[in-house]
Amino acid sequence: MNFFSTANEIVKTPSEFFKKTSSVKGYYNPIVFACICGLFPQIIMGAIVSPVIAFLVAFLFSFIIRLFIDSAVLHGLFKVAGGKATYESTFQILAYSYIAQFFTALPIAASQAGLTPDISPILLLYAIYLLTIGGQFVHNLNVGKAVTVAILWSFWYLITAVVLFAVMEPYI
Repeated sequence: MNFFSTANEIVKTPSEFFKKTSSVKGYYNPIVFACICGLFPQIIMGAIVSPVIAFLVAFLFSFIIRLFIDSAVLHGLFKVAGGKATYESTFQILAYSYIAQFFTALPIAASQAGLTPDISPILLLYAIYLLTIGGQFVHNLNVGKAVTVAILWSFWYLITAVVLFAVMEPYI
């Protein structure tokens, strides 16, 4: 897997990308892709704040576990909406939609340079868009159902992220 060619394809033609991935099997490439997307902003922040290898290892472990759990929730939502694909395909949709997290490194780096652009709402909408496209082309859902699932899952993600941060904050 070439990270940059995969990222380029997701950003430029997400519909074609998700059509193609529905026939690809395996968890390895999606996990590696999602970990790069999730760790890159953490590395940028760690390089600026404090480079702690133990934190990155713990983050990576919890990130992968959360990826599997979040995929199960997303898969359940897709199935309730009438989705047809397997858990593995849903896992791939979620993992590849993490390209939106990759771009969160931009505002982190910009804020350290004295700029304060807040593009997080745009990135959240982009993640919802990618989940919607994945739901349409992989789970064969109409736009309305796919958008509803993506929005519901986003609420799940944001709520659990706040709870996890509240629990983990004393240890960070």
